[in-house]
Amino acid sequence: MEGVHLSFLNTAYNNDVNNDWDSTGCMSSIRKRLGYRFILREAHFPATAIAGHSFSFNIQLQNAGYASPYNPRMVLLIFRNQENGNEIAVTCKADVRTWFSGEVVWRETLQLPAGMPAGKYNLFLHFPDKYPSIAKRPEYSIRLANEDCWETNTGYNRLNYTLTVKR
Repeated sequence: MEGVHLSFLNTAYNNDVNNDWDSTGCMSSIRKRLGYRFILREAHFPATAIAGHSFSFNIQLQNAGYASPYNPRMVLLIFRNQENGNEIAVTCKADVRTWFSGEVVWRETLQLPAGMPAGKYNLFLHFPDKYPSIAKRPEYSIRLANEDCWETNTGYNRLNYTLTVKR
């Protein structure tokens, strides 16, 4: 099922097959892996960065599902200032449609905004829907499968990392 990137089963097509998988105990594990299921394994960021300069990181994920997302999505790295809660979103070049089953190694270099205030920032990943009418609705964002990283009110995935930005 990984090889064909299975996202759904047609239960109306051939129920003999589905019933066989159900009677042998396979169906529950198949259902868990339909579509995509991103798990954050490791993330490496520098301890400090300079506003207006490049910022490199790498993230290792596992897609425990059979497929990757069908539709394009923005991938945003969110910097939340610990002092005042202001957020700066930086668009990444990553394309989640290429994150197929298995290990995903994502390396990227971004440019921090030149006007970014110095301070300590908590880092988050955000995968909003591409359509502006629902992009800000958390229920349409991709949620990592890790425990205790999802922010229900924003749809952000907490990376549990603090970056110090200097000017």
